[in-house]
Amino acid sequence: MLIQLAVMGLLVALIPLTLTWVSNDADKYRKLVWITLFLTFDLIMFGAFTRLTDSGLGCPDWPGCYGHSNPLLAHEHISAAQEAMPTGPVTVAKAWIEMIHRYLAMAVGVLIITLMVIAWRRWIKSGRTELKFRPWFPTLLFLFVCLQGAFGAWTVTMKLQPVIVTIHLLLGLTLLAMLTWLGARQNVHAPVSSPGRPHRRPAARHHAHARIRRHRHAARGSETAQGLAADRRRHQRGRPSLHDRPARQSDDALPQGRRPQQGQEGHQQTAARIEHRIRLPC
Repeated sequence: MLIQLAVMGLLVALIPLTLTWVSNDADKYRKLVWITLFLTFDLIMFGAFTRLTDSGLGCPDWPGCYGHSNPLLAHEHISAAQEAMPTGPVTVAKAWIEMIHRYLAMAVGVLIITLMVIAWRRWIKSGRTELKFRPWFPTLLFLFVCLQGAFGAWTVTMKLQPVIVTIHLLLGLTLLAMLTWLGARQNVHAPVSSPGRPHRRPAARHHAHARIRRHRHAARGSETAQGLAADRRRHQRGRPSLHDRPARQSDDALPQGRRPQQGQEGHQQTAARIEHRIRLPC
């Protein structure tokens, strides 16, 4: 059964491998990385479909289906389980959904193994000079996909325990992020510069961004200090701050000592309040 499952994984993986081999892309390693990334995304989406259709236990054992490599050979066992419980977790359709998910997972594993083998081969062949083919990260990907496969097995054998299912999903998303990072490393980006202007060095661009951030933080600090100073002046004069004052309040409702002052001092306080309201939101 294990040999048959391995053959099924190889057959599924042969499709993207063939497409990569016959492509006109000069950098076939980069193309294979991105195809593996695309299939990993498809695997996550199909895993969500498997979960939403309640097909996680369509084949209640692992890695096969009732000891067979595909639901066709296990049709007798699946039909018996479906007759005993028509609305149960085991049906013919659910069994196929679960096994297709496993075939896709094995194909992704085969592609990651291929990436690791190519990286090691090119790294050794180049005398360890081609940094693009450093094999450490592809090897880490291989170990990580083995861990992901182990959690996939525990998802079935532990009968869809929520914590195991959640970790399985998080590991799948992490694998997708790792492949994205590996794919980004394969792309060579031309420097972006305006026509007629020399390209700024990364260090100069970094200092320019840091200077803008410092000015922005200083402006925000100045705004906060202005607001606090305005509230402090109002409390010292015995008046409520803008945040504490009611929205509308007549002068007659205020106590005798809290009513607005008339004359030049009252006008100065009114001007200070207007200036504060104009400057604070800036």
